[in-house]
Amino acid sequence: MNEAEERSPSVTAGSRPEGVGRPGEHRSEAEERSPSVTAGAVLADVADTVVADWVRRSVARFDLALSNSSVTADAGEAARVAVMGPLRALLALDIDAQRGTPLTILRDAVRFPTEVLRGAGVGPVVRDPYDMQAFPDDVYGLKPATWADIHEDLADPGLRWSVAKAFEHQRRHRPGDQRGSSPGL
Repeated sequence: MNEAEERSPSVTAGSRPEGVGRPGEHRSEAEERSPSVTAGAVLADVADTVVADWVRRSVARFDLALSNSSVTADAGEAARVAVMGPLRALLALDIDAQRGTPLTILRDAVRFPTEVLRGAGVGPVVRDPYDMQAFPDDVYGLKPATWADIHEDLADPGLRWSVAKAFEHQRRHRPGDQRGSSPGL
């Protein structure tokens, strides 16, 4: 079991994520903590350890020597600093207040390896028309589509956060639930 798995909340079939009790059940302050906030904290902790390496690996796809340079190391640290504040802030919000996704915040870090590659004179890659329209600034095709595209260690915490958020959303917004549902729905 890796460090992220040890910190990740465990959800098994038929069980409720940590912190989610039955309606009307009294919960302690620790149990009151949102499962998505708990899972989000783990996700952010893992992201904090892998973002700089993702920048290095992104550069290495084009130039192995450049990937081991101080320019790339500096870009990796700058990417980590740039995304971690917004990522932690988003993941600490109540799910109904979130106006973006953690993967979107991490995708925005593509500018850091792009700047390294562009500064080294690496030419852009041929991309399909959709990618060119959807991600015009991603001239090297580096935008991650999944958690694992950034780092395999993000796949499990990313999935756990997604499931915890979906569980909370369903619990809050299903018809007949008094918290967050609209009258007459």
